[in-house]
Amino acid sequence: MKAQVLLFLALTTFCSAVQTTLPYHFVNNSAYADSQVYIAVIGEIGGHVWIDPITGQVNHMDPSNNTVQGPVINGNKGPGGKGLYANCFSRLSTIPGGIISVPQIAGSRILISYGSQLYLYFFGYSGDPSGYAAPNLANSTDPNQGIRFETIELTYNNNGLWVNTTRVDSYQYPMGLEVFGNNNFYQKTGELVKHSTILDDWKASVSNNFIGCIDTTLGIIHAPSKIKAFQTGGAQENYFKTYVDSVWSKYSKEDLVFNSGAAGIWRGRVENERFVFHNTTNMTGNATAYITRRPNTQEVLEGKGVLAEDVQKLSTQKLDLVVQAQVCAAFNRHAIDLSAPTGTTQDWSDSSKFFKVQPYNEYVKFWHRADISYNQFSYGFCYDDVFSYSSTIHASDPTRATITIGGFYTPIVPPPTPPVSICRNPSAIHPALQNHKFDLIGRRVQK
Repeated sequence: MKAQVLLFLALTTFCSAVQTTLPYHFVNNSAYADSQVYIAVIGEIGGHVWIDPITGQVNHMDPSNNTVQGPVINGNKGPGGKGLYANCFSRLSTIPGGIISVPQIAGSRILISYGSQLYLYFFGYSGDPSGYAAPNLANSTDPNQGIRFETIELTYNNNGLWVNTTRVDSYQYPMGLEVFGNNNFYQKTGELVKHSTILDDWKASVSNNFIGCIDTTLGIIHAPSKIKAFQTGGAQENYFKTYVDSVWSKYSKEDLVFNSGAAGIWRGRVENERFVFHNTTNMTGNATAYITRRPNTQEVLEGKGVLAEDVQKLSTQKLDLVVQAQVCAAFNRHAIDLSAPTGTTQDWSDSSKFFKVQPYNEYVKFWHRADISYNQFSYGFCYDDVFSYSSTIHASDPTRATITIGGFYTPIVPPPTPPVSICRNPSAIHPALQNHKFDLIGRRVQK
């Protein structure tokens, strides 16, 4: 243990001075042994790369890396047709000091799996095809079916580090994340309770609309958009329809005005089914943004379609996307106040007003509970970063990061039992113990 600490401090000092790599220290606070925790680091440095967790070496993704035999489910032998997958994972028990040094990298994923490595397929560093095939749990023949895993997302460049835990697709196991930096920088995010408590709390607190998000067999809570009930033809296909229809109806007759924060105040009205917004401040100039039609439930849940549409193809400002993100977040949080007087500038940043009126995204609400997530920050859906409620940590001058596998749950350890003096002379027993019986060697037993 002392050697591991010294190695960690040495790497931290080195990285602080050079700033070319950042040490990630993995702390195992889970029910899995280090030998049962598998870690891989993938991302982009010019092209698609993977980082050897043991040596820190940066390697180009290449089909020749696909040497690990994976499971073949119903004949699915993967993209290469041989059932072979990338040899890019290492057990935590084999990573020196539990520390991986990660260089500046874009679009990176730290993948952490339990009981087995994940089966990724590498296509290549660049060209077509390139990159990798990720787990697709919607595919019943995917080789990663049944493997629990979590993801840390990060980008690290000359402007600093952006890193987060994520619940956008699912929750599979508690995670904790801490980032340290120069000038006494420190931020923390992650779950506060153990895995079984999270599963129990979900079952006890959500409505029947969302209860199906949990897979009790695997112990996974899926985002609602990932289960059949919220997809086309499912029982919850139109979950947000009444709310969306009410918004479109009300604001075809009057203006919706909202404060977007940094992007200023916007005034919008529905015109022939298209929501047209005009910026009323000088923060973005005389600007216009559009939502081309009312979104359906899937688009609200995933921030896609008309809520992720660059209508005007603006090269820099992307104002359509700015407004669409605000509206999507407001739908998920039920922050658009249909009772607000005409012309009122609505403030959608006030979390005390979120999730008060149905319908709202109960999955998102759950991850922002104070007893579940540290400081109530989480990435419960794609636009949780609107008004900075996501789990993203940005450090302009980072020195190190700690990833706590299992989250910040602290087991309750009972206090040690006070020693009992051996005494065979009843007259010498303390008065408070006169009514207790003792065994032959003086241990107190129940009467």
